[in-house]
Amino acid sequence: MISQGIRTYLTQDADVETGKIKQLEPNAIATWELRIDHYRVFYDIDIDETTVFVIAVGYKVYNDLYIQGRKLDL
Repeated sequence: MISQGIRTYLTQDADVETGKIKQLEPNAIATWELRIDHYRVFYDIDIDETTVFVIAVGYKVYNDLYIQGRKLDL
């Protein structure tokens, strides 16, 4: 489901905010977030090379974000 979402939503217009994609406030993880159900894909974009770099994949439980089983604050 996550890899299909990445192919569907990040192969074109990964830098355009939609209902599933948003640019994040400055933080230690990434610049962009893709929402797929309760999962979150955090990524950065190299506009010059037209490349998307997936930094982390996490999941949300209510308002809590977990990456690699650890609760994080953005």
